[in-house]
This record gives sequence, C-alpha cells and structure tokens, in this order.
Amino acid sequence: DAEVPTATASQKSSLAQIQQAGWGLLAMIDEILDAALIESGKLHLEIEPVSLEEVLRDCDMLVEPLARQSSAHVHFAWPEQPLFVAADRTRLRRIIMTILSHALSHSGAAGAVQVSCQHRTKGRLRVHFQDTSHGKSAAWLAHPHAVAHIKLIVSQQLAGYMGGVIATESTANMASPASTFWLELNAAGHAK
Repeated sequence: DAEVPTATASQKSSLAQIQQAGWGLLAMIDEILDAALIESGKLHLEIEPVSLEEVLRDCDMLVEPLARQSSAHVHFAWPEQPLFVAADRTRLRRIIMTILSHALSHSGAAGAVQVSCQHRTKGRLRVHFQDTSHGKSAAWLAHPHAVAHIKLIVSQQLAGYMGGVIATESTANMASPASTFWLELNAAGHAK
C-alpha cells in the first residue's frame, strides 16, 4: 500500500479554487435550464416548508471562499427562533447565493454584507442583505436587460414563482452609503 501524500497549502488552495469554479459552472448551467423552463412555462417547483437558518448556514459555507477571494466580509445574524418559508429549497439556496455573490462583487475589499431575517405582516418573512457598495448593487433594477444581471433576473422570476419578491434600496447618506437587497417569501403555512 502506497501512502497518499498530504496536500500542501498551495495545493489545497488550488483545489478549493477548482471546486469553487466547478460549483460556479454547475450553478450557471442550472440557471440557464431554469431560464429555459420559465420561458417555456414548464418550470416545476417543489414547494415545502424550508428552514431559513438551514439554507442560510449552507450559503454561509458556500460563500466563504468567494468572500475570502474578494477580501470582503459576510456576517449572518442567525434567527433567534426557527423561521420556515414556503419555498423550493434548491432554488431558494440559488437565489440567496446569487444575491450574496452580487453584493460581494460590488462591495470590494473593504466591503461587508450583513444578512438578517425578520417577520413581516400577513405571514411573510424577509431576508435582508445589506452591503456597503456605495449603492452600486442596486443598479441592476435600473438596467434589467444587462447580461451581467441575468442571474438576478432569473432569481427574481424564481422568487415570484414561489410567491415571493426581490427588491433593493439604497441610502442617499454619503457618509455611510449602503445598498440593501431583500427577499420576501410566504412563511410556511401561509403559502397562497
């Protein structure tokens, strides 16, 4: 039996980059397939009660290499109580990752993204993604046909199919500029 050598730090870093690129390509293929299904009217979703915390913890693990690569920071404020939304788990994870990736890509090295959840009225839950990108990430709503924003457009459509909405707002305060994306969905048991 030959002993398998331990990977060096450089090799581990390269493997992590390859894995991240592979996941990115898979996500892109899934998004193209979803866009085609939406266009053809054949999209099928598995709507079920989904724990927001579980999905956000998955996304925390997945986004960590991207945050490290961009030298930005992501902070999750975990819900104090279990929060469940009526959603397709796989698509919800993809939507959250798309928003996080977009916010990180515009936050830059000094940027930070704060993720938090809150109850809304009438059986709705909202996930907030606040970044310090000086309002740049909010620009995608003003230019909905830009190729760079296709992922966000597909995410917005997927959220709509789940009875949800994605929106964004920017603060005009130049001393502390920020953009906030939010994803709002029906709480489990309140799906229409």
